[in-house]
Amino acid sequence: MKRMYLFLAALVALGAMLSIAGQLKAQDKPTGKAPANPTDKGGESGRVAVFNITQIMKDYSKWQYFSTTVANEAKKAEGELIKLKINLTRMTEQAEKEPVQERRDALVKAIREGRNGLEDRQKQLKEQIEAKLVAHMKELFKNIQEVAQSVAESGNYDIVLTYPEGSTQQELDSPGLIELKMRPTAAMPFYVNKRIDVTEVMLVTLNKFRPAPGEIPAPLVLDPQGNLTAGAVTPTSATAPAK
Repeated sequence: MKRMYLFLAALVALGAMLSIAGQLKAQDKPTGKAPANPTDKGGESGRVAVFNITQIMKDYSKWQYFSTTVANEAKKAEGELIKLKINLTRMTEQAEKEPVQERRDALVKAIREGRNGLEDRQKQLKEQIEAKLVAHMKELFKNIQEVAQSVAESGNYDIVLTYPEGSTQQELDSPGLIELKMRPTAAMPFYVNKRIDVTEVMLVTLNKFRPAPGEIPAPLVLDPQGNLTAGAVTPTSATAPAK
């Protein structure tokens, strides 16, 4: 749950920085059909639709694919660093027990170099993961923006807004969700009439026209020794193939 809201916060921040995406090619443009607009009065301006970004996060296959992929990359990095730290601990214990001064000095030097190498590798892995996260978030943002534009055009809406909302009581009470709602940068509706909610249309269109590039990977589980095993995929509608 915490990871979900970290991704959502990153997407909101990215949205403030990106310019409007260009028009898609005609043969590749998503064609999400929006529900009839109950407020349409023959050209009157100010028509609004909304979608639940939290639900998009849960049920959009590409979002789940990228989220799990980045999390697994982080687990792999963490496992690598744990093994390096374990090796340094063993070398330190060996140096403390080494009776020969020359060998002990050599071990101390190797430990010093190993610690420097650990810090460099930690920084390198962090930068690599952050770069992948930014690239994934940019692609997700553009895909969602493209579909929102398509829904707006087909439903004759002037504005399509997003809002975060939980689907269970646990999600509704989540501190991360509450904090996101209270951020002053968001145009946050405190009431949404379901007649103008196009979340399901967005999800169907995204999963059909902008699907995940592959099967959603199983999340990796890390043990105290830095070894990785594959966990179970949590079933959601995002794991179902697009039709």
